[in-house]
Amino acid sequence: MSTILTTNHQKSILQAKAWTPIHIGCGLELGRWEYFFSNTDKLVYLDYEKLAVEAIENENLINELTRAAANDPGGSLHRFLCKLEASDTTIRERIGSWRGQRELPNSLRSRPAAERSIRLLRLFNGSPNCYVPGGSIKGSIRTALLSSSIANSQTKEDLLPRDPSADDYTNLRMLRERMSKTFRPHTDETRFFQGLLVRDGKPINPTNMGIASLLIFSSVKKGKAKEQAASDEYAEVLLPDSQLELEMTLRLARLQKSNIRDIREILNTCDKFYRRIWEEERLNLNELAKLNKASPDVLDFYESSRFRVPDDFFVLRLGYGAGQMSNSVLLEYRDHFSRTMSKARADAPLRHSALYMRKRTDLKKRNPYPFTSRSALAGGNEKWRPMGWLAISKDF
Repeated sequence: MSTILTTNHQKSILQAKAWTPIHIGCGLELGRWEYFFSNTDKLVYLDYEKLAVEAIENENLINELTRAAANDPGGSLHRFLCKLEASDTTIRERIGSWRGQRELPNSLRSRPAAERSIRLLRLFNGSPNCYVPGGSIKGSIRTALLSSSIANSQTKEDLLPRDPSADDYTNLRMLRERMSKTFRPHTDETRFFQGLLVRDGKPINPTNMGIASLLIFSSVKKGKAKEQAASDEYAEVLLPDSQLELEMTLRLARLQKSNIRDIREILNTCDKFYRRIWEEERLNLNELAKLNKASPDVLDFYESSRFRVPDDFFVLRLGYGAGQMSNSVLLEYRDHFSRTMSKARADAPLRHSALYMRKRTDLKKRNPYPFTSRSALAGGNEKWRPMGWLAISKDF
C-alpha cells in the first residue's frame, strides 16, 4: 500500500484480496434469455449491441428468437442456440460479450450442458464491467467504527435504547430510530464519513469474476450422507484469491472533531471488529454442528488455521451473505443486555421477524439465531465457503 500525505488529505492505495467469494449486488437479476453456456464451460452474457448488428445481417434472427421465447415458457437462450447452431456454427461467438464470460463452479460444470439450470442469477455491481463500490466498503467500515464507539461509550443506554415493559417490536423500532438519529445530516458521525472517500482503483479483470451456487449455511441434503447439494440459485461473484486495488482518502479538514487522523487507525479498528465476527461465526457453526445442522465445509473453514486471514492483513466483510452480525450493532447490543437479562432475552428485539423474515416467526426462537446466511461454491472451488471476506495488505 502506498500513501500520499498533504496538508488537507491522506490518500492511500491499498492492495486487497478476495478471501472468499464476494458478491456486491446491484439489484438486477439475469433471465434465461440473457445468457448461454459456451463450449469451453463458461457462462456468457448476451451482447445486445452485437445482437443488433447481427439482426441487420440476419433479419429472421430476432423473429425466431421472439417466437421461441413466446412458445417455450420454460426455454432459454442456450437451448435456442443449441438448435440454431446446427445450421450456424458461429452464432455464439457473434452475439456473446467477451467481458461477460464467467467461470462456472464445478457443481455446474460437471453437468451435461443440456441439464445446466440457473433459476436465479444476481448480478454484481456494474456487470459486466464489475467494480467494488466504495459505498459498500464504507458501510463495512462504518459498522466497525460504530461498534467500537458503543463499546467505549459510558452511556450505552442512550445508544442502545430499550424499555423493559415494551414488546420486542417497539424496542426494535426504538433502536432503529436511534441509529437513524445517529447518522442524520450534520451529526459528527455523518460528517466523519463525508471526510472518508473510498473507491476501487481499477475495474475488476473479467477473469477474476465467476458465478457461485448459493446455499443457506445449515441446509443439508436429506439422507444418511447429509451432503450439501448445489442449488439452482446463483450470484455473480469476485472469485477467491482475486486481487484488487482500492483507494482510500481522508479529507483531514473535515475531520477536525474526530481523533482519527490516519487510515491505518481506521483499518486497525475494522480488523479487530471483523476478527471478532470471524470468531462468532465459528462459535455459531459449532452450535449448529451439535444439532447436526452445520455445513461441514463452512465449519472446517472457520476451524482450520490454514484458512484464517494472517496478521499481516486487515480483515473486512461486505456484500451479500455477510450476515446480520456484520451489518448491525448486534454484538454490542447482545453483550450489553446479557449483563442484566438472560441469554435468551438479551437480543430478543433483534430476533424480531420484521428484521429477518415476516413469514418465518420460528426463526425468532432458533438457537443459535441465524445471524449468518449464505455459503457459496464458485469457480473451481469444490468446498462451500462463507461469502464476503476481504483481506487488505498491511504492507505500506
